[in-house]
Amino acid sequence: YRFRPPANSANAVGWDTYLQYNANSTINITSITYQLNINSSNTSATAEDVLMNSASGFVSIQPSAPYTASLQLVATDGLESAVLLEWNYQSFPADTALDPTHGPNGGDCLNGGQRFDGVRYDGRFTCDCTVVRYQGSNCGVPVITTDPQLLVENTGQQSIPDGDTASGYTFYNRTTWAWGRTYQLAPFLLTRAYTVSPPTDLTTNVSFRLEWVSGAQLRGFIDSHTGEVSITIPQNGPLNLRALLLVEAPGTLPAVAANLTFDTRPADIGNPINGPNGRDCDGGSAQRVD
Repeated sequence: YRFRPPANSANAVGWDTYLQYNANSTINITSITYQLNINSSNTSATAEDVLMNSASGFVSIQPSAPYTASLQLVATDGLESAVLLEWNYQSFPADTALDPTHGPNGGDCLNGGQRFDGVRYDGRFTCDCTVVRYQGSNCGVPVITTDPQLLVENTGQQSIPDGDTASGYTFYNRTTWAWGRTYQLAPFLLTRAYTVSPPTDLTTNVSFRLEWVSGAQLRGFIDSHTGEVSITIPQNGPLNLRALLLVEAPGTLPAVAANLTFDTRPADIGNPINGPNGRDCDGGSAQRVD
């Protein structure tokens, strides 16, 4: 998790002239450094988990154990100081890391089903059975079918589609997505689609489909012929969603082309304090580059 200093110090405690200096630029803002005061129930864990950039004031926290902590972000010029921000946090294990009794029906996911956390920190996880031949809340019920499994071979994703001179594409391994943006996922480079029993080449008979594992879904469009996907991230959040890009052919079980994770967050260019030295570009938002 990442925290940034407040956009202004109107609520700072102490160093009454700090806001005035900052607003009037009568001091060199680059001379300001930041300190972090920590009070934790697990001092050794917090010392390893909490990092801070003294030049920008950005704080990074990666909890490794359950504990509570109080943090105090301080700005100083070496002579005077002001408390800019105070906050408390309590760390918990991820729902998917809990013991199996927190799963559906008080049990774990079976037969290769994967744990999925639909609502963070509610003490429960569900089971994703879409990539195994089982169904039910715990992936314990066999899927009875005589359809053969579709198999696919590919060479990745196209960086530039045929006849296109632009290359503004993202790829399946992306996990973090900015609020309010629309992304294009590059087409799937399918080289072969087939079944083993009976041996059948189905390369020219396939289509692509997006299946949302998380229940909730994002607004978007998929080209069923190429697997190219357009996804629009809403201007709010955060969201944590998952989807499968499936390759299908009549009379077969679909193949999974890609597992997609959508962890949505504010865009870095959305706030001027994310700029160099905690300030906006001199030319304003038009010059911001992420």
